[in-house]
Amino acid sequence: MATSMTQCQTDTSLQSKDRKSSYDGSQNAANDKDVEIVYKVGYQEAKEWHRDSDLEFRVLVVQQTLQKLFQLTDLPDLHNTMTYVCFQIVRDIECELFLNASNRGEYYHLACAMAVELEQEMSKKESPSGVATEQESPKTKKFETMYAISERCNVKKSVKETPLRYDKILENVLHELRIRFGFKLQVSNLDKQSGLLYMGKCADLDKQKQMNWPEPLLKQKYGEFDMESPMESGDPKQRYTRCSKTKEHEKMILFADFSIAHLPENLRSNTLFEFIWVFAMITVINTINTISDDRPKQIPGTEIDYPCSGAFESTPTHGTGRICNVTKHSADNHKFSKFKVCPCERCKSSGHPSKEWGEILIFTAAHVVHDNSEAGTARCRLFYHSDDDSSEEKYLVGVNVVERDIERDWCRFKCVTCDMDLVEKLERLLSSFFRLWYEVFQENRADSKKHRFTIIVSHPHGYLKRLSLGRWTKRFGAKDVNVPYHSLYHYDAPTCGGSSGATVHFLGKSGGNMHWFDQHIHSGCYGLMRKQSGVGWENNF
Repeated sequence: MATSMTQCQTDTSLQSKDRKSSYDGSQNAANDKDVEIVYKVGYQEAKEWHRDSDLEFRVLVVQQTLQKLFQLTDLPDLHNTMTYVCFQIVRDIECELFLNASNRGEYYHLACAMAVELEQEMSKKESPSGVATEQESPKTKKFETMYAISERCNVKKSVKETPLRYDKILENVLHELRIRFGFKLQVSNLDKQSGLLYMGKCADLDKQKQMNWPEPLLKQKYGEFDMESPMESGDPKQRYTRCSKTKEHEKMILFADFSIAHLPENLRSNTLFEFIWVFAMITVINTINTISDDRPKQIPGTEIDYPCSGAFESTPTHGTGRICNVTKHSADNHKFSKFKVCPCERCKSSGHPSKEWGEILIFTAAHVVHDNSEAGTARCRLFYHSDDDSSEEKYLVGVNVVERDIERDWCRFKCVTCDMDLVEKLERLLSSFFRLWYEVFQENRADSKKHRFTIIVSHPHGYLKRLSLGRWTKRFGAKDVNVPYHSLYHYDAPTCGGSSGATVHFLGKSGGNMHWFDQHIHSGCYGLMRKQSGVGWENNF
């Protein structure tokens, strides 16, 4: 923290009177585009890239991210940027395995410092000369503000083992800013609905945010999970062939046979066809070769058995996932990774590990990959499209869970590979996916409630990749799931064992932002006709 403290004591400007007048007027919240950019940059850079680095380096990366947020959004209201960036940091703290209470205090210290730094940058921009003067901003003002807010938010002094609302922490920060700099900042209703933050010595992933499910939704929330049963034996083709859900299988489309003619006539377009093709290319099989002893016995808040809880430790299970982020690393440039060389099994056993590698994040269901012990035995099979030609198939090795939410039933875990040709291919596919995702969203958002088109790509029974097309039949919005901008769906697209964790795309419902980390995933089913997603983001209500 010494480096960041030094950086925080630089000469900057705060035009308090001008800022006060600008905030006294009625200020609108950031528009959707601004919020999208804040989320995209905040998550992808401030939260993801530096997750495994030391604290001092994390400080530097988050500070750089704030500068990018400022440059990209040009928000007139500091609160909007402060809220979202602070929220990313809080989420980062909550989900880390190794952060302790003292580091949490330092993080709030940092969050407040960044808010002040952003305010100073905005003051500079508004200054006619663009240069701060000594009279406008004493050297010590920024440091004093950091210290005061840090003391106010120091978790070791204020909270022990009790859950604390995130908006209370934020309110303390904003209150201190109001006192010192005289501008008007308010915590919105959206912020006050943000989830619980567990303080104190919560150094594991098992202490999750508890969602208060409404009683009507809770009764129909959980059915049969679509994870391949650990009791199933035989190779994937045998399991697929002897499955009793033959009607579901008949409705699925083998990816190798997929054509534009499979799309409904009113939705046929090259853009949608290309999107589904790329979507399928980044969908993978997750084979988990161990069952964690730490799986809960029951779904949190219910008396329903949690999938695979109590199963034999060495029992393999299968689910589906989707690649959501790709990052290159090298021995000369590994600041954003905890590894110095490639950590894959082949490199470990060779004695000459590769100095270049890629880290790939897989998005799946929390009940498919539960914790680090399961992620460490995970094997992801890519491009499994045909039994006749396996030349394109590739494998990724699991490392650890990055983030998990049992209640919403989603998880992201990290895999590694030193096949740099594969890494570059995945980068290209992911770039195309984001571009096409946005395009199909714009083309279909107006009619999303009419066509209700639903797309799932999965590997039922760990076998060949198949597409499932259907319609969503019921939607539970933000008020139902108690999470702003989130929803849960029922749909009729065919699924089977092994489909759990597959991304479910509701055409025209998401894609206007870059929430690559928070889409809906397939969670379970109620018989053959009603399937259910996990809780995911959407921005077209």
